[in-house]
Amino acid sequence: MIIFRPPKYDAIDHEKNLKESDGLKFATEIYKGQRSLSAIVEFVLSRIKNYVKKLHNFDQINKYIQGRTKTNKSKILLLTDKNKPTPLIKSIAIDYLSSFETAYITIKKNEKDEIFDFFKIDKDIAKLPQIIIIDTKDNPNEKEEIIVYDGDLNKVALSHYLSNFATPLEGPASKRMDLLNKHKNINNSQNNKKDKNKKKKNSKNTANAHDEL
Repeated sequence: MIIFRPPKYDAIDHEKNLKESDGLKFATEIYKGQRSLSAIVEFVLSRIKNYVKKLHNFDQINKYIQGRTKTNKSKILLLTDKNKPTPLIKSIAIDYLSSFETAYITIKKNEKDEIFDFFKIDKDIAKLPQIIIIDTKDNPNEKEEIIVYDGDLNKVALSHYLSNFATPLEGPASKRMDLLNKHKNINNSQNNKKDKNKKKKNSKNTANAHDEL
């Protein structure tokens, strides 16, 4: 089994990506691990490109929220007790690479209350992980809006929620996925018609056979 990994994408300079796209090549890596499902899945997940920035302390959270890039992207922040970004947040970062900055911070037990107070999360019911969306307004003078995501923590639900703020390049809420689903529905409809016609034909042949008897 061979893994193909795309080149690093510059999330800020899109024109640079277009200029260099012809010369960029996918890296290849041969899988040499165990031939078991769990080992292969773990290997594949570990090779997901990481566009999730790591924040180290509370001061960096403030800078991340208030900082403005030249593209004025909105931001996603994962609050977690894990030391590494999850495959979910890494895949979301890829899908929304052109419209969101994505970061995570590992929260220690003695930091929970301070962080939850800052984001106005109810400490009695709040658990980690938490997804925070920082909606950066188009007007630089307008204060950003901080939203605590309260939906299901899965790819489909989170992606569709984020699509309220921007259109992803890939994933469940992308235009590409809509197109694929339409083709899938058309194919399913055509297959159903073929099955019905086949059943009618078989039924007719059976009736004719009985008539001959």
